[in-house]
Amino acid sequence: MEQKTRYDGLDVLKTISAFLVICAHEPFPGKFGYYLADIVSVAVPCFFMISGFFYPSVIKRGSENKQLLKVFKITLIALACYFVWTWFFYKISDQDFSYIINRLFSFKGSVKMIFFNGAIFG
Repeated sequence: MEQKTRYDGLDVLKTISAFLVICAHEPFPGKFGYYLADIVSVAVPCFFMISGFFYPSVIKRGSENKQLLKVFKITLIALACYFVWTWFFYKISDQDFSYIINRLFSFKGSVKMIFFNGAIFG
């Protein structure tokens, strides 16, 4: 049986990158946030490089389809959680959630979400 190697440094880098992605969506106020905005821009390319580092082992195992299915499942779970969070936010702020539902089930909204991963209810 093949021993799996854990790359602790890459785990730390992924954690930092995840934090930076959060900072990109909710920036810090003031001068710190202004300077952090430049640093934040490295997060997504960093994720791509880490994925590229592990991709040869995916090909070697012949599990490309399994990997794509895994990414698809994670995306669906994230969108479902985001949908529930948006519904909750609209509920506690007494806003009309039907607007979001109408946009979600429109042709344009569905295409945007399926092909471009655009969470229109965000």
